[in-house]
Amino acid sequence: MSRSWLYVIRTDGQIDEEFLCCALPEQERTRVLRYRNRQDRLNSLAALLAAKVMLAPYCWPLPPMQQTVFGRPYVESPGWRGDFNLAHSGGMAVCALLPAGRVGVDMEKIGQVQDETASYCLAEAEWRHWNAQPDSRSRQELFHRYWTLKEAYIKLQGTGMGLIAPDSLQFELHDDASATLLTPARLAFHSCRIDERYSLSVCVTGSLPKQPHVILSMEELIAEYLDLYPIRRK
Repeated sequence: MSRSWLYVIRTDGQIDEEFLCCALPEQERTRVLRYRNRQDRLNSLAALLAAKVMLAPYCWPLPPMQQTVFGRPYVESPGWRGDFNLAHSGGMAVCALLPAGRVGVDMEKIGQVQDETASYCLAEAEWRHWNAQPDSRSRQELFHRYWTLKEAYIKLQGTGMGLIAPDSLQFELHDDASATLLTPARLAFHSCRIDERYSLSVCVTGSLPKQPHVILSMEELIAEYLDLYPIRRK
C-alpha cells in the first residue's frame, strides 16, 4: 500500500532519466519526452512514476495510462472506480489519488503576479481580498492559493481551462487551510504551501482523506517504483 493519497516529489538530484524512460511503455515514454526542457521531463516522469506506485494496490497488473481529449490521465482496469490527477511546477511534482470518487490537484511555484493577471483570474470579492493585502509577498501567496484552487476544481471536472472562466469561480478561504466554492457543489478543498515556495491545492468529491501528504525525493520515489516494477538495464 502506498504511503499516502497525496505524493509530493522533489525532482532534483542526478537521475538516469534515459534508463527510467526506456522502462516505460511507448505511449507513456512519448508523453514524457515531448518536453524539451530537462526539468519539465523530470517533473513529468516523477508524476507518472508516483501515479504508477499509488495505483499498484488497486490495479494489478497496471494497464497503460491513457488520456482524455483534454489531456487528463486515466486507466481502465476491472474493479477500479477511483481517480488520480497529476501536476508539476518548478522543481516539484505531485500525484493525488482516491480509490473512489474524483480528484483534481494543482501546484504552482509562488512568484510575481501582475495586476492584469489577478484581475482576469479572480472573482470580485477575491480581487478585493487580494488588493487589501499589506505587501507584495502576501499578494503573491494569496493569488496562488486562489489560482491553484480554481485549477484543482477545473482539473477535477476534466473539461480544460478553456471552458470555465477562472473569475466565474469564487472561493471563501478558511483558517484551517480548507476552502469553500461559492456554488452548490458537494466538493471538499484543501490548500497548503510546500517548502514555503509552492502553493498546492486539491479538490475531491466527498470528504478529504485524513492522511497527510508525504514529500519524497526522486531517489525515494524511484526505489518504491523499482520495488513494484523491477527493470533490467540492457
